[in-house]
Amino acid sequence: MAVNKVAVKYAKSLLDFAEERNALPTFSKDVDAVLHVFGQTDEVKRFFKNPIIKEKDKAAVFTTLFKERVSNEFFEFVSLMIRKGRENVLEEVLLSFVEFKNEALGIVPVVLTTSYPLSSQELDPIKTAFEKILNKKVLFTLAVDERLIGGFVAKCKDQIYDASLQHQLALIKTQLKFGGPSLN
Repeated sequence: MAVNKVAVKYAKSLLDFAEERNALPTFSKDVDAVLHVFGQTDEVKRFFKNPIIKEKDKAAVFTTLFKERVSNEFFEFVSLMIRKGRENVLEEVLLSFVEFKNEALGIVPVVLTTSYPLSSQELDPIKTAFEKILNKKVLFTLAVDERLIGGFVAKCKDQIYDASLQHQLALIKTQLKFGGPSLN
């Protein structure tokens, strides 16, 4: 996803604003709350990106949806964005904020896909291994894909770690097809 330069500037400003006030955990929860609503329905995203809808209407909807759910400082920051006509990049700002916050805290998000839901006993050694490999704290987003048969696929930024049984079988098939080990 190409990130808008304006969104990056606002995201960095939001991070600085949160750090100056020692409110990073609070702002993180606020950002998560707004992104959760945006993730629930495309209508909300389209509403804030629509240039035909007036600023006062967008401000009123934002107030209704979030005034009681987020901190006053975060609410004022987003209200300023709306007054400046930057609500069309709000989602990008918030997603960029999450990236910058994670980077500042030494956290790397990893999407871990397995063939079945993992217990914490199964997940802990995988997490420890990735934290050692990446030399950062790992924040997993878990997904299930039964087609993997077993093992896992981990996506971290632009890298994929494929330790799935499906992948191993495909490698064996390729070796056998193109002159790999002989079976006699």
